[in-house]
Amino acid sequence: MILRSIIFAATLLATPVAVAQTQTAKGEISDKTLKTLKTLAWQSLPNKILQPDKSVTVIDKSDPSKIIIPDADAREVIRAAYLSARAQKCDLQELVIANRDALLLREKNTGKWSSSQLQYINTLHLFTVQLLVGKVEVVDQEEAAKRDPNTIPMPPANTVNCNEKEKQDISAAVAANEKLVLGKS
Repeated sequence: MILRSIIFAATLLATPVAVAQTQTAKGEISDKTLKTLKTLAWQSLPNKILQPDKSVTVIDKSDPSKIIIPDADAREVIRAAYLSARAQKCDLQELVIANRDALLLREKNTGKWSSSQLQYINTLHLFTVQLLVGKVEVVDQEEAAKRDPNTIPMPPANTVNCNEKEKQDISAAVAANEKLVLGKS
């Protein structure tokens, strides 16, 4: 599945939270961050999604418990998104796509998700990547009330000059994900 998205800057109404720090000292995603990311991804999940084959997936958002995935699975999606964000910051777009595609294929192959849940997984991944690379900003209600949504500027490109070792590490991690899913060697 190919995700086509326009990178956008968004102001979301949320309680004040610090989501920039997505991992604890042990490298695990905190419960608070997990809950926040799942909620924000849910809020940004559209009601209808046009698929590449021109079919439309309708998301029934009347019962979140039927679509929002369990915490353990969401943590895996966020870990994959962290790798995609690293690739994005290093301007390795092909690895961003490969990592996302491997994640979605792996989750689809489990056979335990509905099409709506797969769209939620995709949205959670996308939202987390955009948050980590600075394309989405979470602000509290007071701050949002002060802003004119018609004048919010696009954030600057958030890429860094990664050294070859960083690029190789990212490439190896994505290749490991692909191998796991696709059996590539």
